[in-house]
Amino acid sequence: MGTTAFAARGQDLALAQRAAEGDRAAQRELFHAQKASVHHTLYRILGANRDIEDLIQDAFLEIFRALPSFRGDSSLSRWCQTIATRAAYLSIARRKPASVDLEVVENEIVDRDPDAHRVRAGRHRRPVARGGRGVDRKLAGRGEDTCVARSPRAHEAGA
Repeated sequence: MGTTAFAARGQDLALAQRAAEGDRAAQRELFHAQKASVHHTLYRILGANRDIEDLIQDAFLEIFRALPSFRGDSSLSRWCQTIATRAAYLSIARRKPASVDLEVVENEIVDRDPDAHRVRAGRHRRPVARGGRGVDRKLAGRGEDTCVARSPRAHEAGA
């Protein structure tokens, strides 16, 4: 490690210690010095995200909470990027999965398909050609197949 890198790490450590002790000027300096780096890290992981400003604030809350544990083993910038990365992945984990909207489809399948057949369509039920993957077939009692859509995971699990 060169003398300039060593001096920069010493300055990072001193700034982090002052900010951890509650020095508002040091906290402001740290925020302005690291905001672009944290923003870039979040953008790299999340892309264009309407909540990125909120995530920047969340990342800095975590950074300021963790400042007493900063030892100077890495640069302050790299340390802040690591915390921002954790905040981004936590944000991803908190997202609700996209819901799948099942809708009722027409009662008849196009007659051009020789394997196609008529089915009784109801809520969350849809017609499919014989041998379709990811569906359950139950006899409706009148010689018709009733198809209930299932997720591929449920199909593979045999549920």
